Amino acid sequence: EERLGALTRMVSRVEEAVLPFLPTRHRLYVLCGAAPAAARILRMQVSQMERINPAGVDAMCKVSSTLQPGLTALGATADGVGAHSQQAGQQFDATRTYFGLLKMPVDAFVKFARERPHRYFPSEYFAILDVHVPGRAVTEEHRAQ
Repeated sequence: EERLGALTRMVSRVEEAVLPFLPTRHRLYVLCGAAPAAARILRMQVSQMERINPAGVDAMCKVSSTLQPGLTALGATADGVGAHSQQAGQQFDATRTYFGLLKMPVDAFVKFARERPHRYFPSEYFAILDVHVPGRAVTEEHRAQ
């Protein structure tokens, strides 16, 4: 938690240092990509995991929730920031939902993926199946579906 707080404060300081040199119309372009990128990077971490327990899933959701306010506020003085904040918030919501899929029973996960094939990339869905979660047995049949 300390590191996340420090990271959030550091991002705010960077914004404060850069703002005097950016015209208002450029702030959204320069600063507002950080939140969606961070949410996406968090999701990409699943493909690097070999195993995770439910407490680890909760911790990753907490990381997402902690980073969201600071990163979605970047460029808040720019025009169009309301739309950006909403879109960035949706990215973080999608990230928390994605990590929540790790705690879902495999059959329910497969049904979720089948019903929402475009919610995440196929590689993201397969990454969920590749991570070992205690108490969850993934078979080749699940992978084929």
